[in-house]
Amino acid sequence: MQATYIMGHRNPDTDSICSSIALSYLKNKLGEKTIAKASGHLNNETKFVLDYFHVSAPQYINDVRVRIKNIKYDKKGMVDEFDSIYHAVKKMQEQNISGISVINKEKKLVGFTSLKDLTKFIVGGDKEKLRTSLDNLLSVLSAEPITKSVKEINGNI
Repeated sequence: MQATYIMGHRNPDTDSICSSIALSYLKNKLGEKTIAKASGHLNNETKFVLDYFHVSAPQYINDVRVRIKNIKYDKKGMVDEFDSIYHAVKKMQEQNISGISVINKEKKLVGFTSLKDLTKFIVGGDKEKLRTSLDNLLSVLSAEPITKSVKEINGNI
């Protein structure tokens, strides 16, 4: 089992560091595996308090950004990386969600998009270019092809 890091805010003060240490200690006593960390450098007051009580300072951790691999995602709310934006939005509406996982052919997570991301792209994107598959275009337009001479469409509108 991988340990969970417990830390306070950035630029931690004494109460933030002591709280991280105390909570980590409690959770470990309750059977969880945790490690107290510091999300910023310790100030002199905090160092004094830890030294006075003979408590080891938590290790500094400089990167706490969330990564895709750390996010638990709903496996029902997924779209293929080559699906249309229209398909992604429609699936989000059907499932009443504001974000959706993007997977590849091997069903591996390759990204995540939200309604906010898609709106920014649609509003700010290049509206003169079109790059999609014929199948996506036919699906979005609810159209039937006269001929299927190409699979990919890449060009100007």
